[in-house]
Amino acid sequence: MVWNEDVNAPDILDHEQKATDASTAVGPTTSKLKRDGIGQAKSLIVTPSVAGRWRCDGTDPTAAIGQEAAAGTAFQINGAGNVSRFKIINKTGSGTVDLSYGY
Repeated sequence: MVWNEDVNAPDILDHEQKATDASTAVGPTTSKLKRDGIGQAKSLIVTPSVAGRWRCDGTDPTAAIGQEAAAGTAFQINGAGNVSRFKIINKTGSGTVDLSYGY
């Protein structure tokens, strides 16, 4: 993923989080959503190790309901509200999810 210098690009990409088990819906760690001196996370880059499903409407996804996420494919969630409500779950089996926060 390449960050362009535009209004959607975060000023700082920091605070990586690895969710070691996404067999139940997981999302960003509350302490990483806001960074002292910088503010609220405004983007999130997500890379699941196995296929999953995600939502950012405040409802937990299930293995059958939510937007599909392919294994090993990074995607970006924009907007502080979407980032704070983001949740992802594995479709089958166990795997990790890497989250990188943009401020």
